[in-house]
Amino acid sequence: MGCRVIATTSSAAKAERLRDIGVDDVVDYVATPEWSNEVRALTGGAGADLVVETQGPATFGQSLRAAATYAQICLLWVVSARPEALTITEDDLNGSLATIRREFVGNRGELEALCQAVAVHRIRPIVDRVFGFDDAIAAYRSYRDEDSFGKVVIEVDRHRG
Repeated sequence: MGCRVIATTSSAAKAERLRDIGVDDVVDYVATPEWSNEVRALTGGAGADLVVETQGPATFGQSLRAAATYAQICLLWVVSARPEALTITEDDLNGSLATIRREFVGNRGELEALCQAVAVHRIRPIVDRVFGFDDAIAAYRSYRDEDSFGKVVIEVDRHRG
């Protein structure tokens, strides 16, 4: 769709899979804890126009530092072992006037519009594993405990009683 995509990951195997699906550049955030510097370098110092933040408090400062001056930061999820405050330092704010938005699960109409867009544009989500309905508990456990790459799907048999 014309976007240049830079992704972060923690493993070489996932980096290779990301490249295979079309990601332009991959930054290993374990090897490069200050990964925002690498994003800035990859963008010629400009930063990313859109940052999708999926980890929350622990990585939010890096997302701000990676963001372009008038970027959008989409905060999808806040994940932490224990609740913690979101702290933003002056250094985090120095290079950006980014707008931060929280995103939540939408309503039925938005889901229908999404499904239609996926069908029209023939978008194929990355599916890591598919579980039968009887294995739903195992599916949730695998998503929580294993190193998933893409969606974990629970298949519902419409012909069940």
